[in-house]
Amino acid sequence: MKVLIVDDEEMNCKAIQRLLRLEDYEVVYFTSPLDALKEAEKNSFDIILLDILMPVMNGIELCSNLRNISHIKDVPIIILSAKSDKQFKEDVMEKGANAYILKPINSEELLSKMKELIKGSKSDNPEK
Repeated sequence: MKVLIVDDEEMNCKAIQRLLRLEDYEVVYFTSPLDALKEAEKNSFDIILLDILMPVMNGIELCSNLRNISHIKDVPIIILSAKSDKQFKEDVMEKGANAYILKPINSEELLSKMKELIKGSKSDNPEK
C-alpha cells in the first residue's frame, strides 16, 4: 500500500513514516503542498494523510486540489490536525476529506482508520 504524507513539519512526516513502514506501507512524504500536488498528478496512492496548517497552501486547499485529479479523486484522505473545533472538522469533511484525526496522533487510531478507509475504497473500486 502506498501512502502520501504532507506536513510542513518534517519531524511529523518522519514519525508517521516510521510507524507506517513497520506496517509494511510504502511511504512518500513532502513538506511542501505544491510538491506533493505535483507528485500526486504523476503517481497513484492508496491513501493520503494531510496536515492542515501549512504555508502557501493549507491542507483544505490541497485536499480540494487533489480531488480534481482524476486518478486521485476517490483516494481516501485523512486530515491530521491539532484543531478540535467541531465546525472546523465539518468544514474539512465537506471539502473532500474522509476522516479527521486529532494531533498528537494516536498510532492505533491512525492505523485502524487507514485500514478501514483503504478496505472501503478497494471494495468501492474492485479494479484497484
